[in-house]
Amino acid sequence: MLWIAKYSTFSSSGIIWKIFFVSLHYGKLPVLGKLTSMEKRTLNSEDGLSTATRNLEEITVKYMEEMKEVENYANHVHNLTEEKEAFSHGCEKENKQHRHVVKELLPKQEVQIKEIEEMLYQEGLSEIALSSPSEQITYLLVERSTLLRKLETGGSKPESQRCMTSNLQKGLAQEKLEQIHQPLQREHEKYQEPVKQSEKNLSESRNEDLEKDKTSQNCLERNAEQAVERLRMAQEEIRMLTDELQGREKEQSKLDSALEKAQLEIEKLKENLTKLKENDSVDLQKAREHNQRLDEEILALRNWVQSLDSEKEVLEEVVGRLKGEIYESQGNKQPGNHSPGKTVGAEQKEQVF
Repeated sequence: MLWIAKYSTFSSSGIIWKIFFVSLHYGKLPVLGKLTSMEKRTLNSEDGLSTATRNLEEITVKYMEEMKEVENYANHVHNLTEEKEAFSHGCEKENKQHRHVVKELLPKQEVQIKEIEEMLYQEGLSEIALSSPSEQITYLLVERSTLLRKLETGGSKPESQRCMTSNLQKGLAQEKLEQIHQPLQREHEKYQEPVKQSEKNLSESRNEDLEKDKTSQNCLERNAEQAVERLRMAQEEIRMLTDELQGREKEQSKLDSALEKAQLEIEKLKENLTKLKENDSVDLQKAREHNQRLDEEILALRNWVQSLDSEKEVLEEVVGRLKGEIYESQGNKQPGNHSPGKTVGAEQKEQVF
């Protein structure tokens, strides 16, 4: 029965049955259990590795989205910078226009200042001819008040004359002051108006730019902080997943080494199985040859038995015939006479035996 179990493995095409019977033959059945446990651990490790890979891909996608968002913020800052540069360029262009207007007004103002200086030289006021318009106006106002005080304190002239003189001097001084002050005031206002407007525009644009820059800077700082925090969390998660992946890879390498050892054992078992096959094939060939010899001997014995059976049948026929002859001879026998048939039958019987 054991011989049949051994040789039944040769007709099976599955290596598991061969390993089972060889392990049963050599007492190495725990190897199959080790292989099954190793396969389960390998499958679990592969599932964990695929899960970690999927998580890593999702985090990578999130990281790319956040990087894209940061890039959009950078583009927004770049656009704001370009708008600021364009606005500054416009302000600079406007300032150039104002400076051009001022340059056009300066010659006219210089001509008017020269005219005023000539008028002051003609009136004997050369000491203030080279002063600024405000100093000239201040000087004229002081002279006016001085003249008024002198006119008020002068008592030798009649009252009417003093009044007329005072009024005349007031009118002349007022007229002279107005003639000098009005063109100076107009020129000063013309000169100061574009400057004030440009300063106002520059101040407003600077304040607006500062406010926009401050708002955008705060927004960008908040967004950058949020992006940095998300990136830090993503990097931390990537690091954790990388560590987990490295651990899975180490476990996978251990399983691979164990699997290689198991494969080496399987190879050894296959070699032993091959040797057993060869030995059993030799034994089987010997058994077949022995069976063939036995079949030949059995066939020879059967032929010999058949020949014996045929000889037996012949002898039985001869015995029957002799018995018949004996009975016949006994029926014809008389006392004292010897029958020749009986003698002949006895001789034949002796020949047969």
